[in-house]
Amino acid sequence: MKKSFRTFVTSTILSLAVCFNLAAVNSASYEATAFTILDEAYSLMNVLDWKNLKFSSLYYFSNINSSGSGNLTVAFYTKKKNTVALGWEGSLWDNASLNNFSFFYGWDKFAVAADFTEHVNSVWYLDGNICSNYKEFAGKVDFGYVINKKFSTSLSFGYSNIAGTITNTKINYSIFAPNLVLLYNLKEDKKSKSSMAIEYEGKFSLRTQTVGKKITETNYSQNKLTTSYKYNYSLSPKITYGFTGTIPCTLTLGDNIPRQIIIDFALSNGLSFVLNPDKLILNTGLKITLPTITFTESQSMQTDSFYTNLYLGLSLIINPSLTLDLVTGIDPIYGLSPQNLFNQAFRITIKGKM
Repeated sequence: MKKSFRTFVTSTILSLAVCFNLAAVNSASYEATAFTILDEAYSLMNVLDWKNLKFSSLYYFSNINSSGSGNLTVAFYTKKKNTVALGWEGSLWDNASLNNFSFFYGWDKFAVAADFTEHVNSVWYLDGNICSNYKEFAGKVDFGYVINKKFSTSLSFGYSNIAGTITNTKINYSIFAPNLVLLYNLKEDKKSKSSMAIEYEGKFSLRTQTVGKKITETNYSQNKLTTSYKYNYSLSPKITYGFTGTIPCTLTLGDNIPRQIIIDFALSNGLSFVLNPDKLILNTGLKITLPTITFTESQSMQTDSFYTNLYLGLSLIINPSLTLDLVTGIDPIYGLSPQNLFNQAFRITIKGKM
């Protein structure tokens, strides 16, 4: 029972990460290269990379996927040439209320971003069970500072409250989430760009369980340290290669659960091919997740299997100021038959500027 409950709690804490993300502005072309080859949208609302987004007066971004969520983000300049961006992300055809609102402001070497998320559903999932009257409210503030051409750093603070009822038990989570990023730009020229980053993510949760008049409180914490490396290189005017490597190490602690350390390894490679100059680009990528190593208190070390994710997409350049991207993810385990390809989830993004 303890092991099952630990699994539910750990899964819940991990799932809370989505509450603390700004509106998703990753383009389909970036995703199609297994999140390796950076594009303009990567800099949108990015408190460390925002100056790399260039446009005349307005930049707009929108995405929609087959699971029913969408996004709309616009960026513009103030009279003093500072950058402002506003974003919304939410469910397009779901009966539940799920929305995220974002704000960004960048000036000089500084940037600040904030977002608010609300999710209200009559029936949802919590602690591995179906719960009723699910309510989730979360907010985050993110500060970025470009120290010089080599170093940048960001600091953020997030808070989330989640509540629901499982049978006759009321469950409530209060989560505080600090985050710190240190970024070092190794090299940047006309052909290549590389960087290293160290990121700390914390989640400190208070879980309250109420049955009748009996209230039980338990505390959980999760500390995650991720080292990452990104590299982009133009092999030729028509071919660009991207690589990303990450090593996250996560420590989970809590009342009535054993101490646990998880070490992950992920390697991603991406390629972008210009099929028709200024008209059509083919994007593809492969993410390989190496066996996770898990150390659980009073238990033997455990490892799992290799996992691979294949991405494929197209970028249709309608004109120099408007691009349409399409991406789908493929799991090779289930084969690559035409029927499987047709049934894959997809996402479409629109990037434009004026």
